[in-house]
Amino acid sequence: MRLNITLETKPECLAALKSAAASAEEYFSQREACETAESIGASGSMFRVFRNVDKPSLHYKNWAFYQISSSEFEHNVLSLKSQDDFERFHLTLGGSLSDYWQAKTKHELILPYKFKLLDVFIKRACELQLRNAQMNDILLSFGHVPLDKLVFDALDEMFSGVLLLHGHAMGKVKTDEAYRFYQKLIRDLMAELGLPALYFEYFAWNQRDA
Repeated sequence: MRLNITLETKPECLAALKSAAASAEEYFSQREACETAESIGASGSMFRVFRNVDKPSLHYKNWAFYQISSSEFEHNVLSLKSQDDFERFHLTLGGSLSDYWQAKTKHELILPYKFKLLDVFIKRACELQLRNAQMNDILLSFGHVPLDKLVFDALDEMFSGVLLLHGHAMGKVKTDEAYRFYQKLIRDLMAELGLPALYFEYFAWNQRDA
């Protein structure tokens, strides 16, 4: 059974989101050089959940840099023509990350953290000078939002608290269905404004400074 539920946005939050669009566009238009794995960048706090893993950020950055540097990644990204294409690509890329993580750490990369690392990677790729500039535009068009406390708080505020998300983090997302629900919610909201979903992450992280 499918339920069609109408969610109303809070007018002042929607207005703030719209006003952030120009700054988000400027932010994503700045392309940093990517010459080594260190160029990938990664917040140390993001890896605190991997307490039993030796050098988790190093494994992530090595995998990410290999992807960005490879002709296969370039070909796959340039082949994306629709959101459905991206979803299949995202699934395959997630499998690659999981396999690499397992091989290097001997630990399973569980669902919430696999998607968090994967979506942080896609977002970071949008910010870098990739092998072909069209790749940035494609990834920005289809990319998922890295879910975290600030994103969930912004969603909760946008929909007047009905989602009961305040204070939640990605670790609370235990199923593929839940992950895809929040991604679709953000994507549909931003599509109504004619904006990429990743602009919502920019808004969530920068609205407190507005």
